[in-house]
Order: sequence, then structure tokens, then C-alpha cells
Amino acid sequence: MKSTKKSILFLLSVFISVGTAIAAETQSTTDDRLIMPVPTTTYTVASPRMSIIRAPRYQITADGTQSILPGTPYGAAENFARKDGEIKVAAGVRVIFCLSRSMEGVWYDQTYGRLSTAMTLQRFVPDATGTNTAGSWVTIGEDKAGEIRKGPSMTRAKVGVPVLFREPGVHLLRAIVRTQAQPMPADVTTTVVWPAAIDSDTILIKVKVANLPIPQVVPDEEPTADPDAENTRPLFKEIDANADLLPADINGDEIVDMADLMTLSQQWCQEKEVPLTNID
Repeated sequence: MKSTKKSILFLLSVFISVGTAIAAETQSTTDDRLIMPVPTTTYTVASPRMSIIRAPRYQITADGTQSILPGTPYGAAENFARKDGEIKVAAGVRVIFCLSRSMEGVWYDQTYGRLSTAMTLQRFVPDATGTNTAGSWVTIGEDKAGEIRKGPSMTRAKVGVPVLFREPGVHLLRAIVRTQAQPMPADVTTTVVWPAAIDSDTILIKVKVANLPIPQVVPDEEPTADPDAENTRPLFKEIDANADLLPADINGDEIVDMADLMTLSQQWCQEKEVPLTNID
């Protein structure tokens, strides 16, 4: 009987030891997985627009009838690049140098071709003398997007290069943005070649990395304007000056002026009520 009790106690002690070891291993594995996310911010360097359009061609027949025929396709490309500037971040922060999410490509009706945009991010490395006047540019990373399509069609893309700044210091970077619109013949047997529209810009960015907590990081100078904010303007409503749609004091400053018209330009027109009609 005593021998049986001793065997049971021995087995219990083994089970407890194994259970403790497994729990410790599980806890260790769980602790290793509790990794805090890296603080991340974005810096938009450009907001590209690209398109392919086919200009109409007018033809007048002998009887004087006018018809519109498909004309020569043209490409258009514009980066809407940001001005050179600087940013200040805390050590340990990741900065994603990117193109705007509002970037857009458009293939208009009866067009065919390739739209593409690319961004190359480089850092300046001084030479052995350590001066900023001599050195070389070394590529950190590159991202790009492009496709051949037939219109009508629209596209957008997510293009950017993330960089983690671990140590305090000052870095000089440059983003090279190249956007292209290349019209192409849809018929592969056609040998005609149309010129591509290309826009290329280089944006310089000085990055100051401070050994401070994020809330205490204050820019040394005013950041340059985001390209979307810099280049976007409201589209005014084309309304009759004598109509009842003219704005009242919309913004509440007790003056009816251009500011109220600006506010109105971003609103819907007057609501209309449609009479209820039964459809048999």
C-alpha cells in the first residue's frame, strides 16, 4: 500500500514539473511576441497625375456634313512635387517617404497605353573629408507602379519607401519622382510610335533625428506644404448672380462675402422635393 502511494506521489510530482516547464516556456514565448509597434509617420513628396487622351479630329465631307473621328493620342504627366524642406523626428521613428494616395492615372475613351510612376529614395554620403560639398548619393530604396490598359479606365497606387531612423543625427535625402504616360497602338501590327509624356522631379529632404520623446520634438522650421494642399483649389459653382442660391452669411462672420461663396462651392445645391407619383 505504501509503495502504491509513493508511486502516485512520484507521478504527481512529475506531472507538476512538466506542467510548470510548459507554462514557463509558453510565458517566455508570449513575452517575446509582445513587441511594441514602431511609431510611424508619412512624408508625401509628390502627388502625380498622368493620363492618355485621344484628341478628336474633325472631318467635313463634300456635302458639308461634319463628323468627329478619333485623332492622335497624347500623354500628359505632372508630378505636383513638394518643395525642398526638412523634418524633425524622434529617434526610433519610421518615416514613409511616399507619393500621395490621391495620385491618379486616367485612360480616356478610345486610348491604349502605359501609365507609370516611380520613386527612388537616396541618401547623401560625404566623402572621407566629411564635408557636405563632396560625396555621393546612395540609393536606400525604390518603389514603382505601372500598367498597360485600354480606356476608359482609372487607377491609383500605393508607392513609398519606409525608413527607420534609429540613432540621432542629421541626414540629407532626396526623392526622385518620375511619371510617364506612353500612348501605344492597340493593334500590335501597327508600327507607329507616339511620344511619351514624362515629368521628373527631385525633392531634397533634410531629416533631423533628435534623442527626445516624440511629444517633445518641435520642428526647427516650418515644414513645406503637402503637395495636395499646395495645388488643390475649390471649383467654384457656376450660378446665376440673381438666383436665390447666392450664399447668405454661411460662416457666421456677419458679412456676406467671397468666403461664403467659397463655402458654398463645397456644398450641394438646394434640396429639391420630388412629388410622390405612383407608377402603375
